[in-house]
Amino acid sequence: MKRDMLWLLICLLPLFGFSQLNTLNRGIRIAYGMSNIHDQKLNSSFGYKPSYSIYLFIDDNLKRNLKFRVEMGFSNKGTKQLPLEKTINLNYISANQLVGKHFKKIKTALYAGIYEGYLLNPQFDLGHNGFYYYFNVLDFGLTLRPSIVVLKKNRISLLLDFETSYSLISVYNNSNQLTLTTPESAWTRNICFNMGINMVIAPGRKSKFK
Repeated sequence: MKRDMLWLLICLLPLFGFSQLNTLNRGIRIAYGMSNIHDQKLNSSFGYKPSYSIYLFIDDNLKRNLKFRVEMGFSNKGTKQLPLEKTINLNYISANQLVGKHFKKIKTALYAGIYEGYLLNPQFDLGHNGFYYYFNVLDFGLTLRPSIVVLKKNRISLLLDFETSYSLISVYNNSNQLTLTTPESAWTRNICFNMGINMVIAPGRKSKFK
């Protein structure tokens, strides 16, 4: 429990700091897409499954046309283990720290950064001979997210984005006797593609997305 609370505090620290500023945009991002657990040696052993996420976020200008966004929420990832047709769902409390470059003339932006995830269900029973598979509690990786403004009215803007995320650490715990594929396979990473809708509320009379 103490470790869980510490992880949540670390994720929320950026939000606490930026909450004191009165120039913040605030909003919600809801995304849906596909995810997989990529394996360097046995990529054919896995299949894509639907994934989704929901985040609350704040962002602010660092300087002209440059923004820093902090997100906190829930994400679902995983894969289908073939040919067993077993679906593996990995539910995370996630935080994203992104830097975005805005291009006002064409109403687009490009965000890039890192994400951290804390696994809510660290152990899964796939129903195969009663065996259990163990996954690492922490996930960490990179995110790339181009976006475009589709609607702007008064202080409210709607953005459409397309995100690719890829983890930099192994998803499953190799130290256990049973692994997701084989003992020789030591490089399994979350990979996710999704499309998100962002509703942004600007602090002033006018939206910052022009």
